[in-house]
Amino acid sequence: MATFYKGVEYVSQPRDQVVYFKQQSFTNTSEGIQSIQYRSESLDLDAGNHTYTYTTSGSHYHLVNSFLNYDGAFDGYTNIHRDKFYSSGSVIYIPQQYFGERIKAKTFKLVDNSTDKEIIIKDDGRGNLYSSNAHNSRSVSPASSSDNYIGNIHYESGVVILAETASWSGSGLLATDINYTDVGRSTFGINFQSTQTIYQNELIIKIKAHEFNATGNQSIFKSVAGAHSSAVIDVISSSLDTWSPYATSIAFYREAPSVLAYRTLQLDSGENIISQSQNPEDEYLGDDMVFYTPEVKPLMVAKFPRPVKIDKDGDLTIIIRYDT
Repeated sequence: MATFYKGVEYVSQPRDQVVYFKQQSFTNTSEGIQSIQYRSESLDLDAGNHTYTYTTSGSHYHLVNSFLNYDGAFDGYTNIHRDKFYSSGSVIYIPQQYFGERIKAKTFKLVDNSTDKEIIIKDDGRGNLYSSNAHNSRSVSPASSSDNYIGNIHYESGVVILAETASWSGSGLLATDINYTDVGRSTFGINFQSTQTIYQNELIIKIKAHEFNATGNQSIFKSVAGAHSSAVIDVISSSLDTWSPYATSIAFYREAPSVLAYRTLQLDSGENIISQSQNPEDEYLGDDMVFYTPEVKPLMVAKFPRPVKIDKDGDLTIIIRYDT
């Protein structure tokens, strides 16, 4: 017996967890990217009310201070250095829409081209920032050591803190010297990999040989006079023995749908259709009205890469995997 729908054989729980990374590239002019130079004790005086309020630089100083000094801010980070925090520095904010769940560790790179020398700053995978091409090093220790690290990156919030105030090149006493406090003030670019976790589910549908071997296409039917029924037109009925339908998509419903959709038909005394309504509100029965169950909208529709033959002589198993 042909059917138009049936129940799903199997629905998995979220089964596979796949983490995807995407390379991201932005500049200081990209929407949402902000670079702020913070300063401690930056206050505005309201002389009339004798009150002080923090300036923009002062407000960001206190925000960054809480990131560096709050013990829980870097939970889960190992070998992170937080001993450099001075009265001035820079903070760069990256919107979450760009990094997703977090910035992938050891993929962050900042390139500052605002001077005649290119400054490159990277993360070490543990939340510490260092310059990979610094002209001035404080010691022979590794670049991301407690001696040479220049700030921190908070992978989950997209906050980049440049805390070092020493010189990137030279002694820091000459006008031509470049200091870390100059980084992020003008032209710069940032690159990193964003992170997004996808959960995969699975549906299994089994179609037996005798199922789904008919069609709901109304164009192959003809009405039968004097009866509320129809029959297959002659040119189709002669080839039914060898005919098999092909499926191009499959729809999933919360409840059994109606293949007749919204239709209210009005008949005359000879039972001929004289009007037809598509209004889903026409849910009434009259002396000369026939109401069909309204259509249930699908929750999900899956399209096959190519048409699938519903063979009358063999069973078919369809496995659909989808991401959530």
